[in-house]
Amino acid sequence: MFDFRDAKEFIKGFVLYAVIFISVLLVVIYVLSFQIVIGDSMSPTYENNNVLILNKINYRIFEVKRFSVMSVRRNNQILVKRAIGLPNEKIEYRDNQLYINDELVNYNFETKGNVEDFIIVLGEDEYYIMGDNREDSIDSRHFGAINKENIVGRVLFRIW
Repeated sequence: MFDFRDAKEFIKGFVLYAVIFISVLLVVIYVLSFQIVIGDSMSPTYENNNVLILNKINYRIFEVKRFSVMSVRRNNQILVKRAIGLPNEKIEYRDNQLYINDELVNYNFETKGNVEDFIIVLGEDEYYIMGDNREDSIDSRHFGAINKENIVGRVLFRIW
């Protein structure tokens, strides 16, 4: 014989697990996700095959900060790079030194390699990104500035 109490318990359990599953799915799709570093372009900060946690909602609410590490979409690739230049700025490398709007900028993260001299002026919603391994990074020096819409998320931390 059919017991309504068992059916009621089953439905309660099913609804609970469905809510948990949907909540986790929404968090993964819209808030947090994993990113694997591919290659050595962010060395020594992040190495090949490091697993990172991304905050995907941060840049929808807050502005990108200079030198933050982010994941960006370029063509069919997801890249991990550092934000060097922000919208409407003049970015210049001269004698391996970074100048933003003609002022020398020092930074407190380690990089590898040298940067050839260049000057670029960014437009509205454009960001100049570079890998920390300057000699082994395909970045804005090769493909130009990226638009804000191509930013996937900010790197929160490395878990692996």
